[in-house]
Amino acid sequence: MAEEDIAAALFTDDWGFKFEAYEPSVWAAKILDDAGVDVIVKSDHPVINSNELMYEAAKASHYDLPDHKAIASVTSVPSKRMGLENSIGTLEVGLDGDLIVWNRDSR
Repeated sequence: MAEEDIAAALFTDDWGFKFEAYEPSVWAAKILDDAGVDVIVKSDHPVINSNELMYEAAKASHYDLPDHKAIASVTSVPSKRMGLENSIGTLEVGLDGDLIVWNRDSR
């Protein structure tokens, strides 16, 4: 996948609720990242509410995806893959975005 520049969009640990989620691994994000694949953590709104994407990223981090990669999996990686990196996905002057500041680890 990495050689072909193919990203992987996956659920963190929600499984069994539909065909494409029958045989997942909670380690999939880490395994794919170690192989050089861009990882996108996704929701399946309304099954996994899109408002909980940061929680899904925190779970990916819990399963050993590095913190900065977990955050990128719901911000810069999807924006890049959708061709929107010039307007969203990172904190840069001139881009649109929202900022959340926690006073502790979000996990």
